[in-house]
Amino acid sequence: MTPPPWLEVHEAESDAFESGWPMSALMGHNLLPSKAHLVRAGIARLSIGDRCVQLPYRVLPLGFTLNTLLAAGVLLGVAEGFAFARRRVRRAKGRCVACGYDRGGLAGDAAACPECGGGA
Repeated sequence: MTPPPWLEVHEAESDAFESGWPMSALMGHNLLPSKAHLVRAGIARLSIGDRCVQLPYRVLPLGFTLNTLLAAGVLLGVAEGFAFARRRVRRAKGRCVACGYDRGGLAGDAAACPECGGGA
């Protein structure tokens, strides 16, 4: 893998990496302390001290897309789980599942909610 032209990398002082979970979504180079600097217009040198720095510069489209879909699915599942639990609790307490209005004095479970017009 060739680094981009704005990144000064000496082959003996760096190695490639891929990161992301569960699939690799980013690719780049580890910059080792001896020559870890960025050469770009306006920036002569960015010193990083004693640490090795990972500098990702390429997105892996398939991994990035699948990781994003997995994260969105988990968040959607959590949100739907909370909504499902709220509806169950409201129904068990005799309230409207849509707005939480107390349906205690209404005739039957099939009657429309006077607050929001929703069903049981």
